[in-house]
Amino acid sequence: MFRKDKSIPLDHELVKTLYRGVLRREPSDGEIDNLLRALSNAVSVEHALKDMLSSHEFGVMVLPDLVNSYMTRAPDNPVFFLHIPKTAGTSFRLALAETMGVPAFLLYVHSTWQGFGRVGAMGFWPFWAGHAGVSAFPQTHRGITVFREPRSRLLSAFRQEQREIATDDPNGPINARYADFSMVRTVGVTAEDGFSRWIGGSRSEIPRFIDTPLTEGAYLWDGRPTAKYFQSLSPSDVRSSLTRSLSRFDAAAWAHDSDAMSRAISRVTNVPAAPSLGRENEYRSAPFAETVRLTPEDLANINRNAQRDQILFDISVELGLIPPLDKDFADAEFERTAERLGFVLP
Repeated sequence: MFRKDKSIPLDHELVKTLYRGVLRREPSDGEIDNLLRALSNAVSVEHALKDMLSSHEFGVMVLPDLVNSYMTRAPDNPVFFLHIPKTAGTSFRLALAETMGVPAFLLYVHSTWQGFGRVGAMGFWPFWAGHAGVSAFPQTHRGITVFREPRSRLLSAFRQEQREIATDDPNGPINARYADFSMVRTVGVTAEDGFSRWIGGSRSEIPRFIDTPLTEGAYLWDGRPTAKYFQSLSPSDVRSSLTRSLSRFDAAAWAHDSDAMSRAISRVTNVPAAPSLGRENEYRSAPFAETVRLTPEDLANINRNAQRDQILFDISVELGLIPPLDKDFADAEFERTAERLGFVLP
Protein backbone atom coordinates (compact mmCIF):
# COMPACT_ATOMS: atom_id res chain seq x y z
CA MET A 1 0.00 0.00 0.00
CA PHE A 2 2.12 2.87 -1.33
CA ARG A 3 1.52 6.48 -2.23
CA LYS A 4 1.83 5.65 -5.94
CA ASP A 5 -1.29 3.48 -5.60
CA LYS A 6 -3.84 5.94 -6.94
CA SER A 7 -6.73 3.83 -5.63
CA ILE A 8 -6.05 5.10 -2.11
CA PRO A 9 -7.80 8.43 -1.55
CA LEU A 10 -5.66 10.87 0.41
CA ASP A 11 -8.26 12.63 2.48
CA HIS A 12 -9.27 13.34 6.06
CA GLU A 13 -11.10 10.02 6.33
CA LEU A 14 -7.97 8.04 5.50
CA VAL A 15 -6.03 9.83 8.23
CA LYS A 16 -8.82 9.34 10.75
CA THR A 17 -9.01 5.65 9.85
CA LEU A 18 -5.27 5.24 10.46
CA TYR A 19 -5.45 6.92 13.86
CA ARG A 20 -8.57 5.01 14.91
CA GLY A 21 -7.18 1.68 13.76
CA VAL A 22 -3.65 1.98 15.16
CA LEU A 23 -3.66 4.48 18.01
CA ARG A 24 -7.34 3.98 18.89
CA ARG A 25 -8.18 7.65 19.11
CA GLU A 26 -9.33 10.59 17.03
CA PRO A 27 -6.56 12.74 15.53
CA SER A 28 -6.35 16.46 16.13
CA ASP A 29 -6.73 18.89 13.25
CA GLY A 30 -2.99 19.48 13.32
CA GLU A 31 -2.23 15.75 13.16
CA ILE A 32 -4.60 15.38 10.20
CA ASP A 33 -2.88 18.22 8.34
CA ASN A 34 0.62 16.90 9.11
CA LEU A 35 -0.11 13.37 7.93
CA LEU A 36 -1.93 14.54 4.82
CA ARG A 37 1.07 16.72 3.98
CA ALA A 38 3.45 13.80 4.48
CA LEU A 39 1.34 11.47 2.35
CA SER A 40 1.04 14.05 -0.43
CA ASN A 41 4.86 14.28 -0.50
CA ALA A 42 5.07 10.66 -1.65
CA VAL A 43 5.41 9.13 1.82
CA SER A 44 3.77 5.72 1.73
CA VAL A 45 0.79 4.77 3.84
CA GLU A 46 2.83 1.74 4.88
CA HIS A 47 5.58 4.03 6.17
CA ALA A 48 3.04 6.10 8.10
CA LEU A 49 1.72 2.91 9.70
CA LYS A 50 5.23 1.84 10.70
CA ASP A 51 5.82 5.23 12.31
CA MET A 52 2.66 4.85 14.35
CA LEU A 53 3.47 1.27 15.37
CA SER A 54 6.96 2.25 16.53
CA SER A 55 5.79 5.34 18.41
CA HIS A 56 6.04 5.69 22.17
CA GLU A 57 2.29 6.31 22.31
CA PHE A 58 1.53 2.95 20.68
CA GLY A 59 3.99 1.13 22.95
CA VAL A 60 2.55 2.59 26.13
CA MET A 61 -1.13 3.22 25.42
CA VAL A 62 -2.11 0.48 22.96
CA LEU A 63 0.27 -2.46 22.83
CA PRO A 64 -0.16 -3.68 26.44
CA ASP A 65 -3.89 -4.09 25.92
CA LEU A 66 -3.29 -5.88 22.64
CA VAL A 67 -0.92 -8.27 24.33
CA ASN A 68 -3.40 -9.02 27.08
CA SER A 69 -6.14 -9.56 24.50
CA TYR A 70 -4.28 -11.79 22.09
CA MET A 71 -1.70 -13.71 24.12
CA THR A 72 -3.01 -17.26 24.28
CA ARG A 73 -0.49 -18.70 26.73
CA ALA A 74 0.69 -15.94 29.06
CA PRO A 75 3.40 -17.31 31.39
CA ASP A 76 3.06 -16.91 35.13
CA ASN A 77 6.71 -15.92 35.45
CA PRO A 78 8.16 -13.34 33.04
CA VAL A 79 11.72 -14.13 31.94
CA PHE A 80 14.91 -12.18 31.23
CA PHE A 81 17.53 -14.01 29.13
CA LEU A 82 20.99 -12.45 29.25
CA HIS A 83 22.54 -13.61 25.97
CA ILE A 84 26.33 -13.82 26.11
CA PRO A 85 27.48 -13.89 22.46
CA LYS A 86 28.56 -17.25 21.00
CA THR A 87 26.95 -19.42 23.66
CA ALA A 88 24.24 -21.07 21.51
CA GLY A 89 22.07 -18.17 22.66
CA THR A 90 19.95 -17.86 19.52
CA SER A 91 18.93 -21.52 19.72
CA PHE A 92 18.32 -21.10 23.43
CA ARG A 93 16.18 -18.00 22.93
CA LEU A 94 14.06 -19.74 20.29
CA ALA A 95 13.52 -22.72 22.61
CA LEU A 96 12.53 -20.34 25.40
CA ALA A 97 10.11 -18.55 23.09
CA GLU A 98 8.54 -21.85 22.04
CA THR A 99 8.19 -22.93 25.65
CA MET A 100 6.62 -19.63 26.73
CA GLY A 101 4.45 -19.23 23.67
CA VAL A 102 5.62 -15.66 23.02
CA PRO A 103 8.51 -14.14 21.04
CA ALA A 104 11.28 -12.33 22.86
CA PHE A 105 11.28 -8.57 23.33
CA LEU A 106 14.68 -8.08 21.72
CA LEU A 107 16.89 -5.70 23.63
CA TYR A 108 19.12 -5.37 20.58
CA VAL A 109 16.42 -3.15 19.05
CA HIS A 110 15.03 -1.17 21.96
CA SER A 111 18.12 -0.69 24.10
CA THR A 112 18.42 3.03 23.33
CA TRP A 113 15.24 3.93 25.19
CA GLN A 114 15.65 6.35 28.05
CA GLY A 115 15.90 4.50 31.35
CA PHE A 116 16.69 1.33 29.41
CA GLY A 117 15.64 -1.73 31.35
CA ARG A 118 14.55 0.10 34.48
CA VAL A 119 11.31 1.85 33.65
CA GLY A 120 8.02 0.22 32.78
CA ALA A 121 7.46 1.37 29.20
CA MET A 122 7.67 -2.24 28.05
CA GLY A 123 7.48 -3.89 31.45
CA PHE A 124 4.31 -5.75 30.57
CA TRP A 125 6.13 -7.99 28.06
CA PRO A 126 6.83 -11.44 29.57
CA PHE A 127 10.07 -12.33 27.77
CA TRP A 128 13.11 -10.06 27.41
CA ALA A 129 16.31 -11.22 25.69
CA GLY A 130 19.46 -9.84 24.17
CA HIS A 131 23.18 -9.08 24.33
CA ALA A 132 22.51 -6.88 27.31
CA GLY A 133 23.70 -6.42 30.87
CA VAL A 134 21.95 -6.81 34.19
CA SER A 135 21.13 -3.10 34.18
CA ALA A 136 18.50 -4.14 31.61
CA PHE A 137 17.14 -6.86 33.90
CA PRO A 138 13.57 -5.99 35.00
CA GLN A 139 13.04 -6.59 38.71
CA THR A 140 9.79 -8.39 37.89
CA HIS A 141 11.44 -11.04 35.70
CA ARG A 142 13.19 -14.31 36.44
CA GLY A 143 16.72 -14.48 35.04
CA ILE A 144 18.47 -17.10 32.94
CA THR A 145 21.77 -17.23 31.04
CA VAL A 146 24.10 -19.67 29.30
CA PHE A 147 27.88 -19.94 29.70
CA ARG A 148 30.42 -21.55 27.38
CA GLU A 149 33.96 -22.82 27.78
CA PRO A 150 35.61 -19.39 27.54
CA ARG A 151 38.52 -20.17 25.19
CA SER A 152 36.17 -21.84 22.71
CA ARG A 153 33.85 -18.86 22.90
CA LEU A 154 36.71 -16.49 22.03
CA LEU A 155 37.66 -18.48 18.92
CA SER A 156 34.03 -18.56 17.81
CA ALA A 157 33.66 -14.82 18.45
CA PHE A 158 36.61 -14.08 16.17
CA ARG A 159 35.20 -16.19 13.34
CA GLN A 160 31.79 -14.58 13.81
CA GLU A 161 33.31 -11.12 13.49
CA GLN A 162 35.10 -12.20 10.32
CA ARG A 163 31.83 -13.50 8.91
CA GLU A 164 30.04 -10.24 9.72
CA ILE A 165 32.72 -8.27 7.93
CA ALA A 166 32.79 -10.56 4.91
CA THR A 167 29.05 -10.87 4.39
CA ASP A 168 27.86 -7.66 6.03
CA ASP A 169 25.18 -9.85 7.57
CA PRO A 170 25.89 -11.74 10.83
CA ASN A 171 23.06 -14.18 10.22
CA GLY A 172 23.36 -14.52 6.47
CA PRO A 173 24.96 -17.31 4.46
CA ILE A 174 28.70 -17.37 3.99
CA ASN A 175 29.37 -16.36 0.39
CA ALA A 176 32.25 -15.76 -1.99
CA ARG A 177 33.06 -12.41 -0.40
CA TYR A 178 34.35 -14.30 2.62
CA ALA A 179 37.63 -14.92 0.81
CA ASP A 180 38.11 -11.27 -0.13
CA PHE A 181 37.76 -9.39 3.19
CA SER A 182 37.41 -6.08 1.37
CA MET A 183 34.69 -4.86 3.78
CA VAL A 184 36.97 -4.08 6.71
CA ARG A 185 35.27 -2.47 9.70
CA THR A 186 37.54 -3.59 12.53
CA VAL A 187 41.28 -2.96 12.35
CA GLY A 188 43.29 -6.15 12.54
CA VAL A 189 40.50 -8.68 12.09
CA THR A 190 41.32 -9.34 8.46
CA ALA A 191 45.05 -8.69 8.44
CA GLU A 192 47.61 -11.48 8.27
CA ASP A 193 48.23 -11.09 11.99
CA GLY A 194 44.58 -10.26 12.60
CA PHE A 195 43.90 -12.74 15.37
CA SER A 196 46.97 -11.65 17.32
CA ARG A 197 45.77 -8.04 17.22
CA TRP A 198 42.19 -9.01 17.98
CA ILE A 199 42.93 -11.18 21.01
CA GLY A 200 45.39 -8.68 22.46
CA GLY A 201 42.61 -6.58 23.99
CA SER A 202 40.49 -7.41 27.00
CA ARG A 203 37.36 -9.31 25.98
CA SER A 204 35.84 -10.03 29.36
CA GLU A 205 32.10 -10.67 29.78
CA ILE A 206 32.18 -9.56 33.42
CA PRO A 207 30.76 -6.06 32.68
CA ARG A 208 27.50 -7.65 31.49
CA PHE A 209 26.97 -8.81 35.07
CA ILE A 210 27.95 -5.55 36.80
CA ASP A 211 24.88 -3.57 37.82
CA THR A 212 25.28 0.20 37.75
CA PRO A 213 23.51 3.15 39.35
CA LEU A 214 20.76 4.82 37.33
CA THR A 215 22.54 8.09 36.60
CA GLU A 216 23.28 9.87 33.35
CA GLY A 217 26.15 8.12 31.59
CA ALA A 218 26.52 5.43 34.25
CA TYR A 219 25.98 2.59 31.79
CA LEU A 220 26.21 2.09 28.06
CA TRP A 221 23.44 1.51 25.54
CA ASP A 222 23.33 -2.25 26.18
CA GLY A 223 23.05 -2.11 29.95
CA ARG A 224 26.76 -2.50 30.64
CA PRO A 225 28.77 0.01 32.70
CA THR A 226 31.06 2.53 31.14
CA ALA A 227 34.76 1.65 31.17
CA LYS A 228 35.38 4.48 33.64
CA TYR A 229 32.82 3.13 36.09
CA PHE A 230 34.00 -0.46 35.73
CA GLN A 231 37.66 0.49 36.22
CA SER A 232 36.76 2.38 39.38
CA LEU A 233 35.64 -0.84 41.08
CA SER A 234 38.02 -2.70 43.37
CA PRO A 235 38.29 -6.51 43.11
CA SER A 236 36.06 -6.84 46.18
CA ASP A 237 33.54 -4.44 44.62
CA VAL A 238 33.50 -6.56 41.46
CA ARG A 239 32.93 -9.76 43.44
CA SER A 240 30.15 -8.17 45.50
CA SER A 241 28.44 -6.79 42.41
CA LEU A 242 28.70 -10.10 40.56
CA THR A 243 27.33 -11.99 43.55
CA ARG A 244 24.35 -9.64 43.81
CA SER A 245 23.63 -9.82 40.09
CA LEU A 246 24.04 -13.57 39.68
CA SER A 247 21.86 -14.13 42.75
CA ARG A 248 18.98 -12.72 40.71
CA PHE A 249 19.25 -15.53 38.16
CA ASP A 250 16.99 -18.51 38.66
CA ALA A 251 18.78 -20.79 36.21
CA ALA A 252 21.85 -21.14 34.00
CA ALA A 253 23.61 -23.85 32.02
CA TRP A 254 26.74 -24.70 30.07
CA ALA A 255 26.28 -24.40 26.30
CA HIS A 256 27.74 -27.86 25.67
CA ASP A 257 25.09 -29.56 27.86
CA SER A 258 21.80 -29.49 25.93
CA ASP A 259 19.99 -31.46 28.64
CA ALA A 260 21.04 -28.89 31.24
CA MET A 261 19.83 -26.09 28.98
CA SER A 262 16.43 -27.77 28.65
CA ARG A 263 16.24 -28.22 32.42
CA ALA A 264 17.13 -24.54 32.91
CA ILE A 265 14.31 -23.52 30.58
CA SER A 266 11.88 -25.74 32.49
CA ARG A 267 13.05 -24.27 35.79
CA VAL A 268 12.65 -20.66 34.77
CA THR A 269 9.33 -21.11 32.95
CA ASN A 270 7.72 -23.78 35.18
CA VAL A 271 6.95 -25.78 32.03
CA PRO A 272 7.89 -29.44 32.66
CA ALA A 273 8.96 -30.42 29.14
CA ALA A 274 11.07 -27.87 27.28
CA PRO A 275 11.63 -28.38 23.52
CA SER A 276 14.93 -29.70 22.24
CA LEU A 277 17.38 -27.08 21.07
CA GLY A 278 18.22 -26.71 17.39
CA ARG A 279 21.33 -25.16 15.89
CA GLU A 280 21.16 -21.51 14.85
CA ASN A 281 23.92 -19.17 13.61
CA GLU A 282 26.51 -21.92 13.99
CA TYR A 283 29.79 -21.17 12.29
CA ARG A 284 31.02 -23.99 10.09
CA SER A 285 34.48 -23.99 8.61
CA ALA A 286 34.58 -23.38 4.89
CA PRO A 287 37.34 -24.49 2.50
CA PHE A 288 38.08 -20.86 1.62
CA ALA A 289 38.38 -19.70 5.24
CA GLU A 290 42.02 -19.09 6.06
CA THR A 291 43.76 -21.22 8.65
CA VAL A 292 44.89 -19.32 11.73
CA ARG A 293 48.10 -20.66 13.22
CA LEU A 294 48.14 -19.57 16.84
CA THR A 295 51.43 -18.50 18.36
CA PRO A 296 52.42 -19.18 21.99
CA GLU A 297 51.67 -15.50 22.65
CA ASP A 298 48.20 -15.90 21.10
CA LEU A 299 47.53 -18.86 23.36
CA ALA A 300 48.73 -16.90 26.38
CA ASN A 301 46.34 -14.06 25.48
CA ILE A 302 43.47 -16.52 25.03
CA ASN A 303 44.14 -18.01 28.45
CA ARG A 304 44.52 -14.56 30.01
CA ASN A 305 41.18 -13.37 28.60
CA ALA A 306 39.47 -16.59 29.64
CA GLN A 307 40.88 -16.39 33.15
CA ARG A 308 39.35 -12.93 33.63
CA ASP A 309 35.89 -14.48 33.37
CA GLN A 310 36.61 -17.34 35.74
CA ILE A 311 35.11 -15.39 38.62
CA LEU A 312 31.75 -15.49 36.79
CA PHE A 313 31.85 -19.27 36.73
CA ASP A 314 33.14 -19.57 40.29
CA ILE A 315 30.31 -17.46 41.73
CA SER A 316 27.73 -19.22 39.54
CA VAL A 317 28.96 -22.56 40.87
CA GLU A 318 28.80 -21.24 44.46
CA LEU A 319 25.20 -20.17 43.86
CA GLY A 320 24.25 -23.56 42.42
CA LEU A 321 23.51 -22.23 38.93
CA ILE A 322 26.02 -24.45 37.10
CA PRO A 323 28.34 -27.35 37.96
CA PRO A 324 32.11 -26.84 37.85
CA LEU A 325 33.65 -27.29 34.42
CA ASP A 326 35.96 -30.30 34.39
CA LYS A 327 39.44 -29.22 33.28
CA ASP A 328 40.07 -32.22 31.04
CA PHE A 329 36.70 -31.74 29.37
CA ALA A 330 37.37 -28.00 28.96
CA ASP A 331 40.73 -28.66 27.30
CA ALA A 332 39.19 -31.24 24.96
CA GLU A 333 36.32 -28.85 24.10
CA PHE A 334 38.80 -26.09 23.30
CA GLU A 335 40.83 -28.41 21.06
CA ARG A 336 37.69 -29.61 19.24
CA THR A 337 36.52 -26.05 18.68
CA ALA A 338 39.93 -24.95 17.43
CA GLU A 339 40.02 -27.80 14.90
CA ARG A 340 36.44 -27.17 13.70
CA LEU A 341 37.03 -23.45 13.22
CA GLY A 342 40.35 -23.74 11.44
CA PHE A 343 42.79 -22.82 14.23
CA VAL A 344 46.09 -24.64 14.61
CA LEU A 345 47.33 -24.76 18.19
CA PRO A 346 51.05 -24.21 18.89
